[in-house]
Amino acid sequence: CWTRELTIQALFRLVTEVVAGARNAVHAAYQADQARPDPSIPVSAEAVYGKLGRMPHEFGSLLVRASAEQLLPLLAQAQPRQFPGLKGYRVRIIDGTDLGGTEHRLAVLRGIRAAGLPGRMVVLYDWATGLCCDAAASEDAYTSERVLVDEILGRAAPEDLVVMDRY
Repeated sequence: CWTRELTIQALFRLVTEVVAGARNAVHAAYQADQARPDPSIPVSAEAVYGKLGRMPHEFGSLLVRASAEQLLPLLAQAQPRQFPGLKGYRVRIIDGTDLGGTEHRLAVLRGIRAAGLPGRMVVLYDWATGLCCDAAASEDAYTSERVLVDEILGRAAPEDLVVMDRY
């Protein structure tokens, strides 16, 4: 008998591939790892999703912020676009999204409209660089975007010009 472990580093790498756009989903990143001659993840896909399910929802938000902190200085060297007439301001756009209810629900719940939705996320997008800089998530799809946006606005800088819809 031998012990198989899924480390946080391996899970972080899988999620990073999805956040960076290299893979469309965690499962696609897992399959790519398993297709290598020397896979780095010694557990089943169910174990990966089990561990992801036990991660706090702040994990994804922290991953987005940490990635943006690393990438923004690099993108600043690429002379990001400026919004006409707003010199000295960073144009940031906030918008919310729900996960597709029929795509991410349990198979038995997909045909039931009243079944619970999987969650809600609000994202801060940097207009000049095209980078998602911050995010706030909730496991409850019925959480108001106004509640989630407060978390992002609390981290806004004085030079940020934030554009968002009424929600």
